[in-house]
Amino acid sequence: MKEFNDILKEYNLLVSKNGIKENDSEVHTRIHLMFGKARNNLKIAKGILYISTNNEIKNLLKMEDKDTFFDWVIQASYYSMFHAVNALLATKKIKISKIDSHKSALYAFGRHFILTKELEEELFVIYGEVEEKALALFSSLAEEKQKRGFSAYERLSKMNIDPAKESLENAEEFLKIIGAILAKNKYI
Repeated sequence: MKEFNDILKEYNLLVSKNGIKENDSEVHTRIHLMFGKARNNLKIAKGILYISTNNEIKNLLKMEDKDTFFDWVIQASYYSMFHAVNALLATKKIKISKIDSHKSALYAFGRHFILTKELEEELFVIYGEVEEKALALFSSLAEEKQKRGFSAYERLSKMNIDPAKESLENAEEFLKIIGAILAKNKYI
């Protein structure tokens, strides 16, 4: 229960700092655009992984065989999840501002979809799965947020092939679920 209280506490702090804006009358009009951006980020993540692992493509692009961009696969995968969450939050008229935007998106997602168990209900209707899957999605977003920072600032691109593949798989699953929820409710 402490984790739930921590989510509420952090959420309320971010609302007070204007990182999260509740009852935004305009944000729901951009759901389709936000989810489109999420899909584009997923496509570019797949493309970057393909370039990083395909020497024929590298040769066409006049790159060396040793060139890899796995850190950018992680970045693009995370951003696909980030934009998908923003689209989902927009269904609740929740707008994430530029102030602590990544942290705000994570805690707003936790507050409005995990704590309320609404995501569980949506997952049950679509997949017949509930709490475990909802918590896995929240954990996946939190993990990818952390991994994005680590890949951007700590590790060399060449060393990130396994985390890059994992990030891409997480993003694909995340977008599949969020996309199904948005489609079921006729937002996309």
